[in-house]
Amino acid sequence: MVAFEFNEEEKACLARVEWLVEIKIGRRTLAKCSAVYDVMYEGFETSDAEIVRLFADNVAQPATYTYFRALFASLSWSAELRIPPLPVVKFHPKI
Repeated sequence: MVAFEFNEEEKACLARVEWLVEIKIGRRTLAKCSAVYDVMYEGFETSDAEIVRLFADNVAQPATYTYFRALFASLSWSAELRIPPLPVVKFHPKI
């Protein structure tokens, strides 16, 4: 997670997640794909900022990786790179 913001009044948080994949051969970069996702969660009436941050750490990355994986697959197909899709990643919760 690149950035996190918790609004006490709205009881909502905004998490910014950045993904980057580079395809290299040696020192030469053949392709690069990056994306930034802003994720907003609401409904934290009884939670403090520390708990909300822990929630965002555990949920924002897995929630956005699926979209980034699809974006990468679409762009690599369009560019005719003929490379396998990004792997399915299992995220382990942070406690």
